[in-house]
Amino acid sequence: MINIDLTGFKFIINFDYVAIMIMAIMLIYMYIGRLVSLRRGKIFTIVIILSIVATTLDIFRANIINGIVSAHNYDANLILLVNIIQTLYLLVLFILTFSFFSYIIDISCGLAYLKKKKLMLILLMLPALAMFVITVMNFFTDTLLKFVLTNGRFYLRLNFTLLLVTFSLTLVYLVLTIVFMIRFKSVFEKKQTIGMSLILPLVAVGVITEIMVDKLLVLSFMISMCIILVQTVLESSEDLVDEKTKLYNISEFVKRVRKVYINKENKYLLLIKTTNYPELLKEYSSNEVYEFNMLVTQTLNETRKKSKMKDELFSLNDGYYASIMSGESIKFADSDDFRDSIVANEIRIDFIPVIERCLIELPNDFDSADEVINFVNNYRQAITFNRVFTVYHDVKGDKNLVIANHLEQIIDTGLKENEFVVYYQPIYSIRNKKFKTAEALVRLNSKKYGFISPASFIPYAEKTGRISEIDSFVMEEVFKFVSSSIFQVLGLEYIEINLSMAECVDLGLVDRIKELLDRYSVDPKNINLEITESFDTSEMEIINNNLNKLVELGFKFSLDDYGTGYSNIHRFSSLPISIVKIDKSLVDESEDTNIKKLLDYSFNIVKDLDKQTVVEGVETKEQLDRFIDYGATYIQGYYFSKPLNYESYIDFVQEKNE
Repeated sequence: MINIDLTGFKFIINFDYVAIMIMAIMLIYMYIGRLVSLRRGKIFTIVIILSIVATTLDIFRANIINGIVSAHNYDANLILLVNIIQTLYLLVLFILTFSFFSYIIDISCGLAYLKKKKLMLILLMLPALAMFVITVMNFFTDTLLKFVLTNGRFYLRLNFTLLLVTFSLTLVYLVLTIVFMIRFKSVFEKKQTIGMSLILPLVAVGVITEIMVDKLLVLSFMISMCIILVQTVLESSEDLVDEKTKLYNISEFVKRVRKVYINKENKYLLLIKTTNYPELLKEYSSNEVYEFNMLVTQTLNETRKKSKMKDELFSLNDGYYASIMSGESIKFADSDDFRDSIVANEIRIDFIPVIERCLIELPNDFDSADEVINFVNNYRQAITFNRVFTVYHDVKGDKNLVIANHLEQIIDTGLKENEFVVYYQPIYSIRNKKFKTAEALVRLNSKKYGFISPASFIPYAEKTGRISEIDSFVMEEVFKFVSSSIFQVLGLEYIEINLSMAECVDLGLVDRIKELLDRYSVDPKNINLEITESFDTSEMEIINNNLNKLVELGFKFSLDDYGTGYSNIHRFSSLPISIVKIDKSLVDESEDTNIKKLLDYSFNIVKDLDKQTVVEGVETKEQLDRFIDYGATYIQGYYFSKPLNYESYIDFVQEKNE
């Protein structure tokens, strides 16, 4: 045992005051950011509160000791109080350490993982149990450290070896924190693992400083630095919470799913999709959308309480939610309470959500967490069951679902192994009475899955950004065709290429097309570029800049899908458009009185603006005659031909144009 004479002794506690201010700010941040409503947020909040309690006890203890020493008031009751506070301080400090370790366990693998590994759980509990026993016994004996009055002098009596062992046991949990983060690295980002590795040296510096410089209290300050570090790399609201809903975001959902597979937990995943959410974004203000999202969050939380779910809810962006449930709460999955609760609540907007739900059994329905995450992404982007409630197990063998769930892989393989093919749909010239042009259309014939409908892979490619690669493939194939001798032999005027929105707003579009012009020595008049009428007007400056540069090179443009978007004269006059393509939807309804008026008006306007017209989707002789009477320039549709592959298109034109 070592006796340290405290005569003339005075603790320096300035760092403790700074620490408690920092901890209080972090606690307020947790409440303001609504992080305390989340499970991991609750545990971290407990860690902060324990840190504040420990620091408060440290300050209280130091001030009493400083008062005793300065006043030479060695009252037995004061000394007893100091020892009680000292014991409580050590206990809280050790509980804090174990709580923080539990917090990391909850994030990394979850307590369910340890419950299945009984021996590991016992071994992890032993250091905490040892620290608890030593600390409690210290109150009754001089096992660890104690303030005593001997021969009229005030001493701190401590067992330096045992004290070092006890603090070493504390550091064991901090080392294990790093070990678990590395072991379950799939749950953590690299910056999080690196950031958390700084906790060990920070606490070690605090402990060593207090042992070596016995008057300076810095451990609490170092703990406050650790709290800032944890808050920055693990508990930042920007990284955890979806701002629109205040629920856990999609990145946290991914981590939770990975934990289910790590722990081999039996869980149910309920996906909730608002299929008409785009209408909400389109028709209502941002404040009204926010109000709706908050209402959804409230309703989800109420449903969770009703079903006694213990797992958090997740927002997967834009009206798409997930809940991981236990078997006990599964009976609530197929109820209509969620939708009915939203409708029943009074909100200022007249919007009725169309809700689809899909129930997945984990881990039985998918072999890995990555497969689950892939399906969840595809369910939002490319998969719809067109029913209120679907049990995934009942439909998992459906071919269309299998294709939709593997579109990323299918597209990737298609591009690498030349499974994409350009088809050409002939376009008939009314004036020449010949097939003088065609529209280039992309098709995908997978070796593994067979023919994949463009209605499946194109919307998915647009949402995931793969459309640019597909567009580049189509463009190069068309340039090859136009540069070939057969193009001249057939007497074709041009081939139409669709430009996706991704292409229209790409700053490198003009340079890529210039490169193709030079490589294949193509005359721009032999290429007609189509842009859709429903393009994003927020990008008009970039679109206009690209189109005008291409016009300067000699290209002409078609306005595709006329009649499906926001048509106006300003758009016709402001964009460098030579051809207007009448959409098939108008052709199908061309006998309707109101549609007839619209077509009369449209053809007159187009003619006055000295532009040409292509009528798409013509399938009957009556439709053909009707649009010839309107003054259409070109006709395209199944009446003449479906889209044909390269060889069939050449044969078709040669035969029909003889």
